[in-house]
Amino acid sequence: MPLALPTVTLLTATGATVDGALTALRLSMRGIEFAAVKLLAPEAPATLPAGITHVTIPPMDLNGYNRLVLNDLHRHFTTAHCLIVQADGFVLDPARWQDAFLDYDYVGAPWEPRLPMDGSRGGFELGANRVGNGGFSLRSHRLAATVAALDVAARRLPLQSEDLVICHYLYGELAAMGLRFAPLELAAQFSMECPYHLCGQTLGTVFGFHGKHLLPEVSFRLRCAELDRLGARAATLPCPCGSRRRYGDCHGRPGTQP
Repeated sequence: MPLALPTVTLLTATGATVDGALTALRLSMRGIEFAAVKLLAPEAPATLPAGITHVTIPPMDLNGYNRLVLNDLHRHFTTAHCLIVQADGFVLDPARWQDAFLDYDYVGAPWEPRLPMDGSRGGFELGANRVGNGGFSLRSHRLAATVAALDVAARRLPLQSEDLVICHYLYGELAAMGLRFAPLELAAQFSMECPYHLCGQTLGTVFGFHGKHLLPEVSFRLRCAELDRLGARAATLPCPCGSRRRYGDCHGRPGTQP
């Protein structure tokens, strides 16, 4: 039986990589029934899979994306939560879902205590909250609407990345309003972004992920999963690791899965 998430809208917004964003939606829909699935993009793809709704938005760059999420995200879903995915961040394993995620207004991958940031000598100290990463994140409608009402642009914050704005600069203010950010331990089971296996994470222990640096391993895992669904015939096919061995003699053997 597919996982039913009737209070969650699956959503992605992009100004350019429509194909990648659409793939992220399709992969995230495997084995999960969402209340709605939305692709926000300037133009619709040539073929729109069943179950996905295209919403036309103006062309945008990265700054435009940040403004959309901070100011207009709440206008694009009516469910209690939305799950944001991107071309380099999507659901890996529906079996890793926990209903406890829905107890919080924001759930994203853990960040390191000090983030390396361009223009910030020695990194950026996070302080009170290390749960962030908007590229693959679960957010409540209440949080999205509250952030939109705060007029972030007028604050002239030194960094404009939407997840850093919400999870660092506004964290204390939002928490004081009763908005809840997932604890680090639960966030570590939700998503992975740090390449150093922060909090003991691996791609095999999380619901989803975010980061271009993780895509090669994710792609390998997905190809192995596709072969496994073929059954016994897959053992005779080439292993996707590039070893030139048969899958059954390489990563298709018991105990060798990534």
